[in-house]
Amino acid sequence: MFALLLAIAVLFFPAWCLPAHGRSSILFESNTNVQAALVAIKAVDAKKVYVKNGRKILAAEERLGQGIIIDPSGIILTNTHILGMAKHILVTLDSKEILEASFLYSGTDDFSFLKITAPKPLRAIPWTDFARIAPGDPVIAFNNKQHVLGGTISRLIQEKSSDRIEFLELDVNLEHGDSGGPILDEQGCLLGLIMARRESNEHKSLAISSAMIRQSYLHHNGSVLVGEESPPPQELPLLPEQPERSEQK
Repeated sequence: MFALLLAIAVLFFPAWCLPAHGRSSILFESNTNVQAALVAIKAVDAKKVYVKNGRKILAAEERLGQGIIIDPSGIILTNTHILGMAKHILVTLDSKEILEASFLYSGTDDFSFLKITAPKPLRAIPWTDFARIAPGDPVIAFNNKQHVLGGTISRLIQEKSSDRIEFLELDVNLEHGDSGGPILDEQGCLLGLIMARRESNEHKSLAISSAMIRQSYLHHNGSVLVGEESPPPQELPLLPEQPERSEQK
């Protein structure tokens, strides 16, 4: 009976992070709830004249990546480097429906928000509680093929001017094209946005913390996010080996 009630809760209230005793069997047995909130993104630039093999051709550059639905109204989170100066941004939903997205704004780090108009409310990934996060915690990532990758948090990288967690260093083996995908905790709540892999270690990756992203969204949007009761007052780029920020161990 308890399992049935949990399943009903997930179906009708996907924004809620489930308690630990129900999270694994409901959210990650089939990954259906998470995958429904993942999208594929194609950013298409305006056509330009290129010279190839001595010939001039008119073509548009394209970049591919992932995105995460963070609000049922159609707000999508992705990396800014995927979008570039795109003239058209195409979003493919889990249902395979393709919609054109409008650009909302970019954050100070490598994240941006898009908006699509969907025919019905979409499933969104809820936000994690960063007060519970510590190095060594397990994480779950989805690559560009929507395969589940496991790993752990190796470091929490803080802003110099505050205690806010800015980046997560992860022991997760990511590949080209995984940009814009989610890093989740065991409850299926959003920990971060895949940003980069370490140049010197292919098994180390960086993610922008969802605490940074959520604060930026609330600052610009001023509305209640999924999972909040009220608002508080084509390739992975290679990054330098050591960000100049303090860290927690």
